[in-house]
Amino acid sequence: MSDSIFNGIEDVQSRGSSNYFKDGRYLVEVQKFTKGNSQRGEGAYTVAEFSVLETLVDQGESNKPGEVLSWVVMMKHGASALSNIKNFLAAVTHTSEQQITVANADKAVEGDGTALAGMRVLCQANTIPTTRGGKFTKVNFEAYAAE
Repeated sequence: MSDSIFNGIEDVQSRGSSNYFKDGRYLVEVQKFTKGNSQRGEGAYTVAEFSVLETLVDQGESNKPGEVLSWVVMMKHGASALSNIKNFLAAVTHTSEQQITVANADKAVEGDGTALAGMRVLCQANTIPTTRGGKFTKVNFEAYAAE
């Protein structure tokens, strides 16, 4: 083994965008939807990366067109995580939530994560206080129909 500062680089995943949704309503385009395991011991997660096409409702500090955003769902949150992913998949694929299955969720994240790339979706992001005094951003997705 060489004594390079890059030893182990083959065994890690690069981190995507560190830019997250701010409060607002957006039209976004999916760039990637992937899955992985936290390097901090927090378990499995999914991450979707989007490009903002249009800011439909600007709430002061909303994201701007052209920004690349990440939406991370930690699977340790169980039913809540699955519900959020189901909402996203139903909206982006223009199907009912009842049609979202384990098989098509797995297919959405397989390979290089570009199965949903290019698909457009509407989303509403709102900051919600947690019971422990923190904050998180809830993102709800809606199907987008081009006019």
